[in-house]
This record gives sequence, C-alpha cells and structure tokens, in this order.
Amino acid sequence: MAVRSRDEILASVRARIGDNATDDDLSLFEDISDTFDSFNDGINWKQKYEENDNAWRQRYRERFFTSAPEQEPPEEISTPGSSEPKQYRYENLFKEG
Repeated sequence: MAVRSRDEILASVRARIGDNATDDDLSLFEDISDTFDSFNDGINWKQKYEENDNAWRQRYRERFFTSAPEQEPPEEISTPGSSEPKQYRYENLFKEG
C-alpha cells in the first residue's frame, strides 16, 4: 500500500471521475479535501508531546528530588480527667497493655 500526498490522491480521484463531474462527485471531492484539511489543523503534535513530557519530568524531579517541607509535630490529644494531654506515637499504638 502506497502512502500518497493529498495532491496525488485528489489527482487520482479526478482522473477516475473525469471532466463531467456530477454533484455527488463534487461532494466527494469536497469531503476528501475537508478530511485532509482536518488532518493538518496547524498543531505541531510532536512539539506539543515534547513540551508535555518535559513538564511531567520536571514535576517528577521536583516531587522526588527536593527536600520535604518540615512537618508540624502531631497534635496532642487530651484525655478526660487528666491535666496533661496524652501523646500518641506510632510505636505505642501496637503495644499490648
């Protein structure tokens, strides 16, 4: 299967239809021309892809290769009847008793 340019395809269709084109033939020409024009909508997809790829790579680098902001200490929870708030830590959560 050959890959042809827009002009080659239109010339091939024009040669097949000939000079006495009907309304249906002209409609076909218009459809083919509009279809080719829609393929070339002025967007450089390669450039757009590369810009998007670079933006995501930058986000990845910033997320994983920069230091994390300082975290605030966990909020203290007070228990009823005591004047001091009880501090919960990860290590204490899984101890029995």
